[in-house]
Amino acid sequence: MSATTRVKWGAAFRRLAVAMAAIVVLELPAQAQTAAFDPRTLVGEWSGEYSSGTSSSRGKYYLTIEKVDGDRVHLRIERPDLKEPAAPKNARSVGTLNGNVLSYAAPLVPPTQLTIDGDRMSGSMQGRDGLKIELRKTK
Repeated sequence: MSATTRVKWGAAFRRLAVAMAAIVVLELPAQAQTAAFDPRTLVGEWSGEYSSGTSSSRGKYYLTIEKVDGDRVHLRIERPDLKEPAAPKNARSVGTLNGNVLSYAAPLVPPTQLTIDGDRMSGSMQGRDGLKIELRKTK
């Protein structure tokens, strides 16, 4: 094989190696983003706070996820600092899991939507105050 042929083959192999490395580098983050989390990791106790931007409403918010059955999430809500007498401080509900978004509406509790990110959840409760909720898994 002549020196010119070896240089051409060497350059071709280098281009091929660079292209393959680029594919690997670009593909790994895409796979990590699309990998779904295991919904069973949601089971447990979550605690945090609710707050309102329009008023001084704020307080403790506890969410206990008792069971995840497919896209159905059995949960219990506790809001011990709630001052509104018509709203329950404790409620049970069955929510829906769509990807990493948990949605639920317990009796007499406005619809709530939380986005799950590892051991944290954040989102909002619809209603007249539009409460924001921030939770962290504790158990």
